[in-house]
Amino acid sequence: MKFLNVVYYDILDLLRDKTSMLSMIIFPILFMTTLGITLSGAFSSSYEFKPKTVIYVNNLSTTSDYSEEKLILNNFLELGKKNNITFKEISSVEEGQKEVQTANSIFLELMDKNIIVYKNSKNKYSTNIVISMLTSISKKITLKSITNGNIETLEEGFTTATEFQPKKGFNSYDYYGIVEITMMVLYGSGYGFYTIYNNRRNKIEARCFQGNLSKNSYIITKVTSTFIVTVISLIPAMLYSIFVLKAYWGEDYFSVIALLLSLNFFGTTLGILLGYIFKEEKHGSFFLNTLIIPVMTFLGGGYIYLEDGNKLLDIVRYISPLTLINKSILSIAFYDDYSKFYISILYSVSLGILFLAFSFSISNKKEAY
Repeated sequence: MKFLNVVYYDILDLLRDKTSMLSMIIFPILFMTTLGITLSGAFSSSYEFKPKTVIYVNNLSTTSDYSEEKLILNNFLELGKKNNITFKEISSVEEGQKEVQTANSIFLELMDKNIIVYKNSKNKYSTNIVISMLTSISKKITLKSITNGNIETLEEGFTTATEFQPKKGFNSYDYYGIVEITMMVLYGSGYGFYTIYNNRRNKIEARCFQGNLSKNSYIITKVTSTFIVTVISLIPAMLYSIFVLKAYWGEDYFSVIALLLSLNFFGTTLGILLGYIFKEEKHGSFFLNTLIIPVMTFLGGGYIYLEDGNKLLDIVRYISPLTLINKSILSIAFYDDYSKFYISILYSVSLGILFLAFSFSISNKKEAY
């Protein structure tokens, strides 16, 4: 009960801070609207297919270059290369099935009178593009799905060629409607930072320890309350992004929410750690709000859209968890590409756990104020 009482008090105290709450609501709405309007010309509305890898095994019985099956293969290889698809021939079906389970590749088994396409449920968009290309050449396709090692035949025999309409490329409102929300998730770290100092000034920290609340449990109460208040404060801006700007967040809301929550955990623990590192509040506030968050936001593309390509800049950019989170959300929403999903969450949560461990260590070496 002591733990929950402290969390409840912290939440009420943070929600009473009208200045911080209004900033968390107004700033993302202002930024996403202003940047969406002024930088609308910097975004193309056309779809650009991202390079993908297609692996295949050639089990054709004929070696003739003029057989129907060989012509289908040659036509597909030529068409795929024009669409930025990388091809790799492998030696066995088993090897291809294992690679498909990683959701990073599409596997084709070329057989006489049939082409079997193995897909992963996490890679459906790229698979649809490949199937669209194949059906423009041949109707002899069988579609199979591999999930968790189980192979399920979805369509047998001859499929019908269907027109595939790719998703639209994201515009400025889509982009800034997403990245300004993730930026403000980082600014939620300020809640954790300031609650550490406020509780010291008001002698709440000392009273909690006198009430037999351990130092580690005390920190967990700050993580819990900060995490919850950050979520609450961003709901209005999130609704504005979706329903007013019509920013497209994709259809997999669960994955997007998981990414945002992992970033929230990172930001929350970062703010609390800085609250223990800096003795002077003004120094910690300057470091957090003037250096750390703006730099991570810039590297994550929160101010201007940054393309991958510069190796040195990419190494620096991906130090920021915001870069991975933004890339992952956009990839899932517009490309059904989950290749960065797990690493994005793992990176943010791992850093958060590391910051939490440092906070425990520093707190246990200090006396309550």
